[in-house]
Amino acid sequence: MPTMLKKPPISPSELRRAVIYLRVSTNAQAEKDIDPEGYSLPAQREICRRKVEELGGVVVAEYIDRGESAKTTDRPEFQRLLAEVRNTHDADLLVVSKLDRWARNREDDVLIGLKLKQMRVQLASASENIDETPSGKLLRGLFSSINEWYSDNLAGEAIKGMTQKAKMGGTPGMAPIGYSNVRERVEGYEVRTIQVDRDRAPHIVWAYETYATGEWSLHKLTEELNRRGMRTVARGKVKSEPLHKSHVAKILINRYYLGFVNFRGVEYPGRHEPLIYATLFQRVQSVLIAHRIAGERHYRHYHYLKGSLFCGRCGTRMSYSEANGRSGKYPYFYCLGRHRASGCDQPYVPAHAAEDAVLRHHERIRPDPSIVPALQEQLRDTLEFQQERRVSESKRQQKRLKDLRHKRDKLLEAYFADAIPVDQLKAQQDRIVLEIQNAEDIIKTNEITLESVQDTLAQVMQLVLKGADLYRVANDHGRRLLNQFFFKKLKIDIDGVSGSEEGDVVEMIHRLEEEGHVKRAQAVPERPRGNHTKKNWPVRWASIQTSQLWWR
Repeated sequence: MPTMLKKPPISPSELRRAVIYLRVSTNAQAEKDIDPEGYSLPAQREICRRKVEELGGVVVAEYIDRGESAKTTDRPEFQRLLAEVRNTHDADLLVVSKLDRWARNREDDVLIGLKLKQMRVQLASASENIDETPSGKLLRGLFSSINEWYSDNLAGEAIKGMTQKAKMGGTPGMAPIGYSNVRERVEGYEVRTIQVDRDRAPHIVWAYETYATGEWSLHKLTEELNRRGMRTVARGKVKSEPLHKSHVAKILINRYYLGFVNFRGVEYPGRHEPLIYATLFQRVQSVLIAHRIAGERHYRHYHYLKGSLFCGRCGTRMSYSEANGRSGKYPYFYCLGRHRASGCDQPYVPAHAAEDAVLRHHERIRPDPSIVPALQEQLRDTLEFQQERRVSESKRQQKRLKDLRHKRDKLLEAYFADAIPVDQLKAQQDRIVLEIQNAEDIIKTNEITLESVQDTLAQVMQLVLKGADLYRVANDHGRRLLNQFFFKKLKIDIDGVSGSEEGDVVEMIHRLEEEGHVKRAQAVPERPRGNHTKKNWPVRWASIQTSQLWWR
């Protein structure tokens, strides 16, 4: 609000009524009494008052914009000044310390000058000799043009500096939530850098890992992050507050968390520490696209058997819901075919009945002790074969990754040399970034299965021999993973599990049992070579190692 000053006990008719406009670009200038450029509020106020006295006027109002740029006229106190002068007609003079406090744009200066002329208000500068004479008008035009050039040149130099900083992996401006802008002293010099925010970064990682499951909506994820204590960063006058859904949406698409810096549409490898890896980021993007296509729902009803159960009568997928009754909620599964053309007559299956039936089905897949040696040999043979293939594929992808990064660097060099326009740079960069993600995803997958064969084999055998026991003590997430490892589909009806489509390991167990527990020479075929491949079950195993199961 403008500061209305008390008029002196002098007849208003003897003095010209003057309003003062003061502006500082930063909040720091608003607080300082001394500024090396004389732009602090006290300095501006003093010189403006002297100018008013010289012109035979009296100050009737003061308007102050703190932390505002003169590149635009959309400044709150500036607009209030124009409105009140127009409505009250209580001003003859408008005094500023310098014209660059008023406007740094020649067009704005002309347009606002016309408005003041219509209101019969004279603009005066305390530092520049401008008036309504031909010489004064010429000087004002020259000063306005110089101020515009200075502003544009300053902005251009700032952009050059920030572009160079981004090119070197630095972060121009404020880092996103999960990181902190810090200042360090290095050999006597102040260096601005980025550090991981140890309070917020774990929430960012959790948000990515949780949303990647596909079972959470943005709304639900935002509520849970706020419940866990996640808050925005307080900056200046903006206080820390709970997250909004828009905040979370921006977090989930920000490649800064992968280790990249994006400035003016161009992406650069950053020097900051990544919080997530490429495979996880890509999974999150896939979930976002899937939810966007389907129209994101809140997923109110979650159950670890969702996606694994199919109708034992018509084969259609079973869905999960909860009904409200007098004694509380009644969770149940139902065949989606009931609401489709097939008109399946499968009754609703209570959730607890489905859970008990699946547990009993796990108990049936415990292998006969007599086939364990042959099973172990066949699993080892499969693991070794897969390992050979993945070592070869990993080397190929490493070479591909090196070539792609070289292409990306050459592309940036061409852009900085003005050899290609920015739109072509973005198109080529997007393509290379996608290929780099694909290569990194394949390498990451291969790294998981390149562990010691003995360690992996021991863990798989533990699952096979104690699957039902592990399933019984696992939490919902662990049970979901175990179901996906052992079965592709579980067919269920009101009487229990009526059939299943087994996973690769269960098929191997059944085949060995059907062959009559023969010796390895008869049970294990010669290792395929060339273009032949074995089933890819170790990839499914990678996400369900017993050391990573979530126990109750």
